[in-house]
Amino acid sequence: MIHILTYNFSINYLEERTPHRMNHFEHLKPYISRKELLLGGATESGSPEGILIFDKLSRQELETFAKSDPYIINRVATSYKIEKWNVVVGSLIDHIKVA
Repeated sequence: MIHILTYNFSINYLEERTPHRMNHFEHLKPYISRKELLLGGATESGSPEGILIFDKLSRQELETFAKSDPYIINRVATSYKIEKWNVVVGSLIDHIKVA
């Protein structure tokens, strides 16, 4: 099951993330090594967001992940939302767990 975790960043997130960035990446490492975090990165829109694509985790596990992320704890990301993504097509479909 694929979920999208979207962070809404503060307007000055580029400056605010600096002291927390390494801890944020450390927080991501176990999820990457277990192949649960598939992709992640920031958008370049006027209202910047971070998007993380997860496989295999429940909504509750993602809530725990987000609440313990240094970007949420330190208000680099001011809010987040979790959405189930019903993936049906794409070149990566054979590499993910489709519900």
